[in-house]
Amino acid sequence: MSLDGEAGSGADVFTTNYDDLSQAIDSSIAAPLGEYADIVSERVGEDFASVVTRDDQMYAVPISTESIALFYNATLLEQLTGSAEPATTWEEIRELAGTYNDPATNRWTIRFLTGELYYAYPVLSSLGWELYPDGDLDSPGLDDPALAAGLEYYGGLRDVWTVNSADATYDFIENEFVKGQTPYVITGPWTFGDFDAAAAELGFEYGVTTLPTAAGGGPAASLAGMGVAAVSGYSEYPAAARVLANFMASEEGAAALYASTGAIPTVSDEHFDDVEGLADDEHAAGIMEQSRNAHFVTEIPEYMYTAGNELVANVWDGVLAVDAAQQRAADSYTELRDLAK
Repeated sequence: MSLDGEAGSGADVFTTNYDDLSQAIDSSIAAPLGEYADIVSERVGEDFASVVTRDDQMYAVPISTESIALFYNATLLEQLTGSAEPATTWEEIRELAGTYNDPATNRWTIRFLTGELYYAYPVLSSLGWELYPDGDLDSPGLDDPALAAGLEYYGGLRDVWTVNSADATYDFIENEFVKGQTPYVITGPWTFGDFDAAAAELGFEYGVTTLPTAAGGGPAASLAGMGVAAVSGYSEYPAAARVLANFMASEEGAAALYASTGAIPTVSDEHFDDVEGLADDEHAAGIMEQSRNAHFVTEIPEYMYTAGNELVANVWDGVLAVDAAQQRAADSYTELRDLAK
């Protein structure tokens, strides 16, 4: 966009991921929304609006969100527990696993990608850890005592699913849920199509809700994604561009996005039912609810995921004790960050 904008061939309004916005602002590629900021904030809600605001100026319109969440087979839960209501804590999942798990037949109460920071983060955040708490890439928080507590708890969840992280693959998770014999999986909206088809074929109902909390912890925050639309700082028609950006945050714009792509619009609770088609989509509502618990980290470099994935895999697989795993991750992070500079 920077090259096209400077050349005069770029779009007046462009879309990008929220974590690319800081660079666009610093490079003057994204321009403030001006008079439309208050209108957009009211439509999308403060949680989403704050992600695209710098120094009291809104620089983009949140248009879509994506997050992992807790998917559950309501029909199976009713059969097993007498209630279709999903668990809200890991302790409830552990209790069911005590009677339902059967490793010999590959029967598990919950499945998720245990060797990835992206999936472990909700457990760690529930116990107080926050990635880049000061927004400083030199301080990821890998030595935080809250992370140590979260990792100890996370490693203890191995009792619920005694599977090595290398074996926790797509086939072993999502493809098992569609068979109708797994009560819970942690995944995202990219599975809706497959899960809808399986539910219709096998006659079960599934739901989507917020991620479970850890014992003594708070809400489980995920590392959600957000698509945003920004007015180009190079636009020759900034007023018209802001009108278009404002439309993209409207109920009509959100309905057009949802109908054409299936993307989940970023709208506040008050406006969720105003978006055509969205009011009846309980699965999208579950993703939206979890997204409101998200930590929208300004920037997460690839080397953070490399070090973070190694960290949680070492703990989950019992390769290293928590303190040793943290130190190794901190060392790896520093080395990879320095190489990237």
